[in-house]
Amino acid sequence: MPILAHEAIHCDNVDGRFEEIAATAIDTFLFMQLLAVSPDLASAATLLSREASIDAIALINSGRRLPESIGVLRSVGVTKVLPASGSTAPAFAEFVAAAYAQIDYNDSPDEPLAQAYVQTLAKQAGLPVASAFNLKYLDELLGGPSMVACWRVPWRPSVLALPARGRYGAPCPECRVLRATPRDRRGPASVRSRPVAGPPQTASE
Repeated sequence: MPILAHEAIHCDNVDGRFEEIAATAIDTFLFMQLLAVSPDLASAATLLSREASIDAIALINSGRRLPESIGVLRSVGVTKVLPASGSTAPAFAEFVAAAYAQIDYNDSPDEPLAQAYVQTLAKQAGLPVASAFNLKYLDELLGGPSMVACWRVPWRPSVLALPARGRYGAPCPECRVLRATPRDRRGPASVRSRPVAGPPQTASE
């Protein structure tokens, strides 16, 4: 289901880096909602589950709006979004951008389905509707209190076995923590459809 939510966004031949970051953020956010219902998805022995769990960890360890926010931009004090992994990305945005390094431009036209997703989320968050491909807006949208109410845990930066902000998964009583092993998304096991080449351009600023 998350992959379908992602790929359905791409309805034209213009696919910028920010569009890929937004589409991945949306499919990851959906995956996190599925985890709240079926935590066993995080430990499924499939490549797709592993990739989705790693994306979820990166989304959890990013976000600027609140200390406990999820998001796409670098969180204060976080230098590596996936500790103990081969990725040096400081935030979700750079992590995803590294998988699409052959895309040499950031901007692309808004997509109708992406805007429909944003409209639904904005209503819940109490925010105006803006472009889904505006990363600052997307970070604010995903990081609102109504979006992260079920993902709050104490900040534990000294625990190196966990992601940088100590938020490794859903701390709700009915949810289990994510147990994926972080790795560089650019490795040969990646399920991303587009080839990878060269270093990514910074997308968080």
